[in-house]
Parts: sequence; C-alpha cells; structure tokens
Amino acid sequence: MNLTITPNLFNFKRQTNTPLINNNYSNLKPLERDTVSFGVGAKQLKNEARLSKQMGMDVNKTLAKAFQMFQKKLESAFNAMKATDNYPDRPIYKIKARIKSPESIAEKGGAREVKNYTELSQQIQDIIGGRLILRDTSKQSIETILKKFEDMVLKGELSIIEIENFYGDPRLSYVTPKQLQPLKKACEKMVGPIRVVSEEHPMGYNAIHLTIKFPPSKYGESYAEIQIMGADIAELKDVEDLTYKIRCSKPIQKKYMSMMKYLKPLQEEGNDVLKNAFKEYTRNAYLHQRKRKNVTLKELQNRTEPDFLPLPWIIPNRELDFNFLYKKMKECEEIAAKAAKDAKNSGATKVSKASRTSRNKNSEAAGKEAGNKKIENKAKAEGNIVNNGTNNLLENMDEII
Repeated sequence: MNLTITPNLFNFKRQTNTPLINNNYSNLKPLERDTVSFGVGAKQLKNEARLSKQMGMDVNKTLAKAFQMFQKKLESAFNAMKATDNYPDRPIYKIKARIKSPESIAEKGGAREVKNYTELSQQIQDIIGGRLILRDTSKQSIETILKKFEDMVLKGELSIIEIENFYGDPRLSYVTPKQLQPLKKACEKMVGPIRVVSEEHPMGYNAIHLTIKFPPSKYGESYAEIQIMGADIAELKDVEDLTYKIRCSKPIQKKYMSMMKYLKPLQEEGNDVLKNAFKEYTRNAYLHQRKRKNVTLKELQNRTEPDFLPLPWIIPNRELDFNFLYKKMKECEEIAAKAAKDAKNSGATKVSKASRTSRNKNSEAAGKEAGNKKIENKAKAEGNIVNNGTNNLLENMDEII
C-alpha cells in the first residue's frame, strides 16, 4: 500500500464541512514511547497486530515526511520562546515531537481492529505528536503561546480542529474558557465550527490539547496532537502513563517489562480498595505538581530526581510510590540504552574486523602478486644474461674463424 501526503502540508484554505471529532480522552497517549504486545489479551492483540503490521510500516513511512515538516514548523514557530542560558526567562523549557513506530501503530490498530487507513486515522489521531513543556505556566505566558497558535492559524500555517483544556481543579486550570475564545474564533474563521472543551480530568491531569488536521491525501485525513503543559506535570505524566498502561493491561515497550511486578496488585481482580486508593493518590499527585511554583531554567537543568507527592501510608504497597516507580523507569531506560550502545559497538567491531580481514586478504594477495612479479623479473634478467653471453661467444667465434 503506497500512502501519499500532499507536500504542501501547512497551506490551508477555508473548509466549511470539517467533521467534528468526538474522542474520549480517558487518559492521554504517550509521546516519547512506542508500545508492544503483552499481558491480558496479548494473544488476540498479537494476531490482530500481525495482520496490520504492513499497514503500520506503510503509515509510518507515509507520515515520515509530514512528521518532519510538523516538527520543523513547531520548532521554528516557538524557538524564540524557548529558554536558553542567554534568555533564561522565556516561558518554554522544551519542544518535543515524535512519530509512533510501525510496531506501535500496528499494535494499536490491531487492538482496535482497524481494517484500513481511514479507520486508523479516525481512531488514532496521535500517530504524530508534539509537546510544549513550559518553564513558566503563568496566565501571561499561556496567552502568549496561544496567541502564537492563533497567528499561525490565521496565516494558514496550521489547521486546528479541536481544543481541549483539562484540569484537576478549576482554580488550577492553565486557561479559562474566555481565554480560549480568540484561538477558537481564529480556527472557526479558517475551518468552520470546531470542538472546544474545558473539563475536569478525573485523574487530576492538567494540559491543553490541540488536534491538528493535515490536508487530505488520496487515503483520507491525517492528524497530529500538540500538548501544552508545565514541566512538573510533564515529569509526572511520563511515569503515570506507564503505570496506567500496565494496570490496564495495555501494550508497553519491552524495556519496561520489569516494571510489571511492581504494579501487578493493581491488575488483580477484587482489589478495588487498593485500585481506588491508587487513583486518589494519582489525582493528588497531579494536583501537587500543578501547585508547585515556577522554577528557573538552571533549577530545571540541574534537577536529577523528581520530588513527587509521597505515597500515603494507607497504601501498604510501598513500591507504588511515583518516586520509586520513576527511579525504576529510568533504570529500565538506562539498561536499554546501554544494551543498544553495546549492540551498536558490537556491530561496528564486527564490521571493523571484517574490514581488517578483507584488508589482510588483499594485502596477502598483493604481496603474493608482488612476489610472483619479482620472480618473473629475476627470471627475465637471468634470461637476458644468458642471451648476452651467447651473443658474445658467437661474436668471438666469428673473430677466431
């Protein structure tokens, strides 16, 4: 299957019949990790995923160019707001972007029994994702960032079809519905009615989500998701998302498999008291992160370990503490990174060894050829001496006669 996205990715015209997207974000999708099959229902998921593996490869390859343009657009638009050593007071800490791997696309598509590209694009709208992680989450900084998105929309550089504002407490929301109105009006001027939601997240999560729509290709629509959140929320989000996947028996990367033993009690049936207590802990942990004050760029750069809300003593399973889980998650990543580095070095060593072997063989062949040539030249020289001696002898005999 050869999927093609129009090269003119960010050139949009007014669309009057833009379909509304009705997603249920019970939990955010991960931005920096791919997923693989495991756990409950793994056999069925594996079979379904195997059927869509080629689709995953095709989609990833097709959207690679769109992702590169998306990443470039995001960075060029917001780099001027990114904090640096020379400009430490700028609001953005990091700008991230990722595209799901073929395996992740295949697994997720298989789990949802996706049969074609149209279904895939409608059900999985975060194949391409971006994240603005903020150092400063003040109202002024948020408004500045939203104003930049508004300008991009009005210039036809970006098409936003959905705005979602999640908060754990209305008083801790990054923005108010009123502050979203200018961006909403700009979007509707370009694409018609869009979906705008401001609602309390049951797990206490705080973030603004923007769903981006790419121009249609011959295979249908393609989307991306941009998340805007503070650095403290982003830090907890990484580990909380992993715990969510494990306790709900969703696919995770192989490198995190050792994490399953710590969260196994949350998978067991009839353990509702523990599950509800952990959900309450998660909600309070997000609220704790959101209440933390903005810190300087230097403090963020020098932060080696998070300081999440400790697990309450009412929960006996101490390994469910986010501080502990975060540490174990980082250990998994370090082990995987070392294994990848060793594999790369091993491959380079094999190539180097093969290269040396080839050079030695060539050297031996060249030496052998040089030796043969030397023998040949010596034989020729000796032949010339014999010939010269014979000629001299004949000349002397002529003189004697």
